[in-house]
Amino acid sequence: MRFNVFSPLVFLLCSGTVAAQELPWVRNFTPESMQAGSQNWSLAQAPERFIYSGNSTGLLQFDGSRWKLMPLPNKQIVRAVAADDRGNVFCGGFSEFGFWRRDGEGIFRYVSLSDSVQTEKAGREEIWHILIAGGMVYFQSFSALYQYDYHSLEELPLPGNIMFMQEVGGRILLPVIGQGIFVKTPDDRFEILPGTQALGDMIVAGIALLPGGRLLVGTDRKGLYLWKDGRLAPWDTPVGAELAKSRLNKVLALSSGVLAFGTVGEGLYLSDREGRTLYHVHRGVGLQNNTVLALHEDGDGNLWAGLDRGLDMLALNNPLRFSIDRSGNLGAVFTARKFGGKLYIGTNQGLFFQPLGEKSRHGWTSVPGIKGQVWDLSLVAGQLLCGHNDGTFVIDNGRAEKISDITGGWVIRRHPQDTGLWVQGTYTGLAAFRVNSAGKLRYSHRITGFDQPVSYLEFDSGGSLWAAHPYQGLYRLQLSADGENVELLSRIDQGDGVVTDFSPKPSRINGRLILHAGGQFMHWDEAASAWAPLQELLGYRFNGRETALLPDAPEHFFVVYPEKVLRVGPHSHTTYKLRLVDDRPNIIGLDPNTLLFCLEDGYAILGKRHAQAPRQKNYTPLITELTIVKNDVSRKIGFPSAAAAPQPAELVLGPRDNHLVIHFALPVFDWRPAFRWRMSGMGEAWSAWQENSAQEFNYLPVGLYRFEVQSDQSEHIAVLSLRIMPRWHQTWYFRLLFILAGMAVGVAALYGHRMRIEVRHRRLMLERERQLHQQRIQERNEQLQEDVLKKTRDLANSTMQLIRKNEVLLEIKQSVARLKHDAREGRHWQQLSHLIDMEISSENDWAVFEENFNSVHEAFLRKMRQNFPELTPGDLRLAAYLKMNLSSKEIAPLLGISLRGVENKRYRLRRKMGLPNDENLVEFLLDF
Repeated sequence: MRFNVFSPLVFLLCSGTVAAQELPWVRNFTPESMQAGSQNWSLAQAPERFIYSGNSTGLLQFDGSRWKLMPLPNKQIVRAVAADDRGNVFCGGFSEFGFWRRDGEGIFRYVSLSDSVQTEKAGREEIWHILIAGGMVYFQSFSALYQYDYHSLEELPLPGNIMFMQEVGGRILLPVIGQGIFVKTPDDRFEILPGTQALGDMIVAGIALLPGGRLLVGTDRKGLYLWKDGRLAPWDTPVGAELAKSRLNKVLALSSGVLAFGTVGEGLYLSDREGRTLYHVHRGVGLQNNTVLALHEDGDGNLWAGLDRGLDMLALNNPLRFSIDRSGNLGAVFTARKFGGKLYIGTNQGLFFQPLGEKSRHGWTSVPGIKGQVWDLSLVAGQLLCGHNDGTFVIDNGRAEKISDITGGWVIRRHPQDTGLWVQGTYTGLAAFRVNSAGKLRYSHRITGFDQPVSYLEFDSGGSLWAAHPYQGLYRLQLSADGENVELLSRIDQGDGVVTDFSPKPSRINGRLILHAGGQFMHWDEAASAWAPLQELLGYRFNGRETALLPDAPEHFFVVYPEKVLRVGPHSHTTYKLRLVDDRPNIIGLDPNTLLFCLEDGYAILGKRHAQAPRQKNYTPLITELTIVKNDVSRKIGFPSAAAAPQPAELVLGPRDNHLVIHFALPVFDWRPAFRWRMSGMGEAWSAWQENSAQEFNYLPVGLYRFEVQSDQSEHIAVLSLRIMPRWHQTWYFRLLFILAGMAVGVAALYGHRMRIEVRHRRLMLERERQLHQQRIQERNEQLQEDVLKKTRDLANSTMQLIRKNEVLLEIKQSVARLKHDAREGRHWQQLSHLIDMEISSENDWAVFEENFNSVHEAFLRKMRQNFPELTPGDLRLAAYLKMNLSSKEIAPLLGISLRGVENKRYRLRRKMGLPNDENLVEFLLDF
């Protein structure tokens, strides 16, 4: 079913099928939506307005948005539930009863009372009913009754097996099977209520108090009885006759005076105090199940029915009454009218009617010849005109007469100047209708000059006709004086101030021409001859979510939203939670006192005397629970004072308690509330409206937060202040210590910096000294190298001088050798030759050479003597000359021998040094 404005929970509206009775809202809570068992045995409401249900899986708690299951210790079925004004919720089942109360953190904990009952019978008993009366709590099975005074528990003696005990008119009444009804005395005894002995063979299902001190007694399959002053008599009323054939299970007198009767197999009956049946609510008209196990009236006057499958709530306090087509035979309702003592409704399936005032006994009757889409029902010239997909019909007494074959009679309007002319918008342009001489409205002619489809049309005060194409734009037309044709035609587009050309919807509200297009409203400014933006109307400011405006009484209009309708008046706005037909919303004034809302699968009726209803529930949202998630383990904190003080004090949380889920609720039950929230400390903007009743915050930083939540029911705001405490290293004293430590570190750093500067200075000085030392060493080395080079040059020079000198001496010796054979000079030759030889082999020359050689080749001769001790001074002299890389030709003069002699000496030197034949002697000495 498309009508579902309370998603994800399903709201089902009680409807008529054949009988078409108009019924209150019924909200269905399925076992799947509650995530619990099917059977709901008992119901109660606690002071914080939460609803509690004894379910086959445990105790259920409902806060208006969320169901929560609280099982008993052994997962027993909870047969009985009751709540006191202290916040305790009592429950009972098989061999177990006790109560739930909040602990120090506001979380419900169960306290068992059955442990204090020591009798063997207690372990076999099942608690079926709990009554709180006179400061006492009574737990009862069918054969035992326990009284609890909040301190101790005692079992009361019974006159027999019992049914459910009730407090009626200040007396505690106890039906006893086979005996009648007993009254509890102040001394905890039970006395028979005079005149009820006749009920001995009946099962008493419930007792209610009627005006005048009368007791209404409901029995199982025996009907209803009235008791007054000791006299018992059947209650012969329409509802009594119905219930005499039914298995009555529950009886409840409501605060409004309505009587509710729950049956086994026949659903729920509601009657007035005179026994006239108001409603019969059963599975065929919206109830989930026909077996009623429990009844309860909440603080708003809603009636709750615990069923054999599911849980339903009837919004009796809501003045809207609904007729929903569950069979699919009627379809979506587009229009409706009262005419000739009948109510007509036009749907996408055809035109239907039923007599007024007899809807509970007559079904809908189809008007013959009209099948398919009905667009419009209008009262024109005292006739009921039906604009249909196939043409236009006049309807009278359930019969249709076709007066126009032009298809698609969308809308019809009377010409403001030519009052005898009616203009109709159709699929193919405009059609004209006039009243003939017999006073009957008949089709007159097509209006030429314009052949576009027209789904909406309105006249302005100047007589211009505004025609809206269903998809492509708005047209302004000026008709000729005789209404035969269009004289002036202009297409209105975005250049004329219209936001969009798509699907414009003109309407007339309080005499003003209003246009809705592209999610915005505009009004026709006659003075400027242009469309101007419309921000508000009669004090109502538009927000962009509206889908249409519909006219109502003077100074009133309807604002249509996707999920609700607002009736706006000069001093009040009233919200109705229902969903009109999406593509063509419509609200019909059937008469001065009755409104009909066209729905996608039926209709809703509202008496205008109740136009300010439903009663506005100016409740403050409740912040019900805080869940702290830490390491995938959650800890819950409840707020037991929420009902009395909706703004809890500041809640202080540890530094690691910063992953939070905040649950909130508004315990109103005729529709699911929407919420918006904001968290000051994270931003000041409100969230979008949402039906979700919890908000998660991941890893809140340290700080102070203010969580605020508001419902769409009132302007009240619930507040929860949170403080996330810092970790030890985020505290002020740690910060002070950190600052002091930082200052100490700064001082130490400054001192260290200075020390580093001094160390660096010393290092630089040492480096400077090292560099100077290296420079001096380098200079010394350079000097030494220069000295070596100089000595090398001197050695070379002196050696060359020796070579040259010896060469000269040898030449002299060869020259004087000619004197050898001269007798006179022979003696002189010998002397000269001896002198020359002595000069060539002079040790003085060698000493000078050796000194110069050692200054260049330090320790060479010494190392030669150490490594080769067999070498003679002559061998060392040859080695020195070879070290200087002198050739044999150059060495020969130095040794005063021939070149051949040098080669021989080199050979002998090689042998003494033990060099192999393939090793070069000179290279060895150069590297040595």
